[in-house]
Amino acid sequence: MKTGSNGLRAAGGTPETHPLETLALWLLGGMVAIGALLWLTGQLSGRLFGGAWPPARASEMASVVIQYPKNIGDPAQAWPTHARSLVPGPVEFYATFAALVLPALAAAIGLSARRAGRGTDPGPSQRSACRSRAEAVRDRHRADADGQDHWLRDPRDPRMAGAGGSDFREDRPSS
Repeated sequence: MKTGSNGLRAAGGTPETHPLETLALWLLGGMVAIGALLWLTGQLSGRLFGGAWPPARASEMASVVIQYPKNIGDPAQAWPTHARSLVPGPVEFYATFAALVLPALAAAIGLSARRAGRGTDPGPSQRSACRSRAEAVRDRHRADADGQDHWLRDPRDPRMAGAGGSDFREDRPSS
């Protein structure tokens, strides 16, 4: 008897994916991202420090990604032979890499810190704004003893100018 899913889905359902498929897709995505970052770093560093764009095609980047770990000390050696002369040395290459990665990393850390702080204690201005909104709702909406709701209009509201004040109801003593 066969177990597992055949990839077909029931009406309204979603196909099941195997954990290895998910892992393979993440690895493939990571390899593409690393290849794109290496290509961009090599192109920019070649243009800035070598004076020309290294002639490396996207189809050649898979071999660069594979060769790169063996040539971390001299990244130009990971590039195809016809492009190596235009890819600068490690100092220039890694300076370009840092100029590309560090701002993106700082922005990601800043956004994640800001996002993480949303559920915590609001600042004093947010607390007072929340409190004044709550007081405004409480002041405008009161329940009578019989449980019926009565909406009160604020006599200071400029839209109520000229209303004569006859339809205002105050539960508190006038001062």
